[in-house]
Amino acid sequence: VEWCLRIGQMGHRVVVSAKSLIWHLSAAAKVSTWVLYYDNRNVLDLLVVHKVRPELIRNVRRLIYKKAVYYHLIGKPDLARLHHRAIEDFDAGRMGKRNIKVTTVYRSNDKISEVLANPQFNRILIAWTVNVHATRIQEALVQAKLQRPELSIIFMPLPGGAPIHQVPHSQFSAPLPLQRWKRWWQYWKMRGHYDLVIQSDYQPIIGLSWLKAHLLFINDEGFCLRESPKLGDVWKAFKLWWRNR
Repeated sequence: VEWCLRIGQMGHRVVVSAKSLIWHLSAAAKVSTWVLYYDNRNVLDLLVVHKVRPELIRNVRRLIYKKAVYYHLIGKPDLARLHHRAIEDFDAGRMGKRNIKVTTVYRSNDKISEVLANPQFNRILIAWTVNVHATRIQEALVQAKLQRPELSIIFMPLPGGAPIHQVPHSQFSAPLPLQRWKRWWQYWKMRGHYDLVIQSDYQPIIGLSWLKAHLLFINDEGFCLRESPKLGDVWKAFKLWWRNR
């Protein structure tokens, strides 16, 4: 995008070939990591360098602060901090490659059996957005149940739909209503009933991150274990966004 803007400013035409095909991973199948820092910092630099309207830059800054609130809400505070650091470094003129690290490490999905064997987790809830076949954890779930008879693994049915049997003898939570506000009420009633909530990295649900349980985010390649979000962190991020509205 930045190259095209420069080429246009030099008086040349920017054209596109409709016959060109580029195959790449869908955005829906990408898991956000340290690249968030560069995405947010560099877009601000692009807007300033190419002298866009100041109100547009303010809108983008507000959006970055808003995204930080979202990541705190779902329980990924390290990614939220990347958004804040992006703005801080841009304001300070710190550009180029930075020493960016995230605190949470992803592990291969074939290691999830170690988590399922942890006696700290006796009641596990699996969100309706998780596909155990695609993530290749079906066998690990079955083996965990066989090795730990006291372990309860509860699946959530689709909102307003029938339960999907992903493992033999699946247990299900109460039916989920179609109306979003009713689902939020149901999530609230589930607080404190589970030790671990397994969520999809591709479609996290804010309400499930606040069940007073550990969180396990999983995608087709790996998973990470996180603590439940902290209200204080959310409040600080919210105040930053509010001040910059």
